[in-house]
Amino acid sequence: MRENETMTAGERPQPHEYLKDKAAGEVLGFAPVTLQEWRREGKGPPFVRLGRSVRYRRADLDAWAEKNLRRSTRDPLPGQRGA
Repeated sequence: MRENETMTAGERPQPHEYLKDKAAGEVLGFAPVTLQEWRREGKGPPFVRLGRSVRYRRADLDAWAEKNLRRSTRDPLPGQRGA
């Protein structure tokens, strides 16, 4: 953006989009209970704890899915030898 230009409402940076389990599960294609189990096991996408509530940032879900992208079923998973 140039010095003399102003932003319109549609161009303003949006704050992080925080999603509950159900919405995050819909984004990734998993049941909310799967995300809950992964949190207990220390797996899955990063999450934010806001008081007693758990939320997922949309950007973190997208980054986690991208990190797990594979071209073949033989590709090693993150943390496995050869990754």
